[in-house]
Order: sequence, then C-alpha cells, then structure tokens
Amino acid sequence: MRVFISILLPQKQRQAISKRIDSIRTETAKMIKWVDPSTLHITLKFCGECEEKIVEEIKNQLNNLKQQGSFTLYTEGIDAFPNINKPNIIWTRIQGDLGPLKLLQKEVENATSNAGAGIERSPFHPHLTLGRVKRHTVLSKTIINKMKNSELLIEPWLVEEIALMKSELTQSGPIHEILGLFKI
Repeated sequence: MRVFISILLPQKQRQAISKRIDSIRTETAKMIKWVDPSTLHITLKFCGECEEKIVEEIKNQLNNLKQQGSFTLYTEGIDAFPNINKPNIIWTRIQGDLGPLKLLQKEVENATSNAGAGIERSPFHPHLTLGRVKRHTVLSKTIINKMKNSELLIEPWLVEEIALMKSELTQSGPIHEILGLFKI
C-alpha cells in the first residue's frame, strides 16, 4: 500500500485556505489540478509502496517517538516548485515553530528508516501543496503575479499529533485514509 506520514490541518484552516485561493482556482481550473481542500496536509515523510509488515513496523516506530510537545504553525504566501515564474507545483509556505517541526521530521525520518521504509535524500521544505500545473501549460504573467501577491496568511494552529496515511491514486485524485494518529 502507498503510505506517508503527515500533519493534518484543522478544518478551519483548510476552509480558510480554500476560500483565499478561490479566485485563482476558478480562473485556472483548466490549467491547474487543484488539491481537494479536505486533503491538505504537510508531508513529513513519503514512504511510497510498503508491504503490510513494514506499515505495522512504521506504526510501532511512530508509537515510540520521543514526546516533544505541541507547537504552532501557519501558512504564508504562495510559491512554486521549481520556481514561481515556471511553476509545476503550487504550494504555500509553512511558518511558525519551524525548529520543532524540523526536529519532528527528522525523528519521523529515523522511525520510518528503522522500519525499513528507506531514507529521503532531499532536504525537507515544509509546505502545503495546493495544486499541480497540467503538462504543457504555461501560466500567464497575470496569474503568476496574482499568486506572487497572494499573502495566504491564515490563523495559526496547534500541532499535537501526526498521521500515518494510506493514499490510493484514482482518476479524480488521491483518496486518503488515516491508518493511525500519533501524539507528539
């Protein structure tokens, strides 16, 4: 099964993000595949396809994470990979208590590695993916400028747990299922 570990956003923050990007989303519906707001999350570790026994070991490892305590995060601005002028993936920056967030991500990385799920070689860039630009699509300067000028500042939220998620890819988008919640 395809799994990842993430921080889920409270409904209030998901709705606020959705509302703030409505005008851009409407204008670019044919150019960008927007993420369903109900699935917005911060990925701490994408494990990919894992056998059931590895998933069970990931659960065991996550249950044994050092309790570091809760911390606060918020979003700010729209950006893109590889860059805002030639975007493939549209995302919003995560701000707030980044020290505890990065420590948590390292602990999750170690836990999943110990479980046999491999090691991520790329550096961690905390973000929320908002959408993916469709192939062979070039966004107009007007749309890019709208994204650059979008503050997307939402009310901070308290992170108290992480989620082990199953992701099933479908034509209409991924279907996520919570396999376990783990206090931090």
